[in-house]
Amino acid sequence: MSAEDRNFLKGLDMADKLVRAAIRDGLKVTGLAVMSEAIQGTPRIPHDEGTLESSGSVFVDDEFMAAADPAGGNPTPTTSFNPGVSEDEPTMTVGFNTPYAAVQHEGHRADGSHEIKNYTRTDGRGPKFLERPLIEQAAKWLRILAERVRKGLAHA
Repeated sequence: MSAEDRNFLKGLDMADKLVRAAIRDGLKVTGLAVMSEAIQGTPRIPHDEGTLESSGSVFVDDEFMAAADPAGGNPTPTTSFNPGVSEDEPTMTVGFNTPYAAVQHEGHRADGSHEIKNYTRTDGRGPKFLERPLIEQAAKWLRILAERVRKGLAHA
């Protein structure tokens, strides 16, 4: 292999690292925006003491990026996570860590029992507080991600 070939491959490797770093940064910023929307948007996360909303965490791949701001209660944000994904497919994970998070999100237990009656409240808090904004505002999240990647590559 010639020196020119080695330099070319070295340049490709550097470009790959820059793109991956920009994507990871974009996923972090997007994840924080998604978590914020679940807490402050509509539908908003149910709030009694603040434990559920304060238990939010954002991960990129298996790396902890941030926890939700404390809002009261006794939050236990997750700081370790192993999604079991490929290194070739960067992954953003946003979640809330309480024993009742899934029940609050779904409006009932996984087995269908313990249904929460009159669950959607007049203050905009209710079920699907993470899923609905993620789906309904998908274009917004993609724009945030794309802008962060674009900025990251522009400064490289």
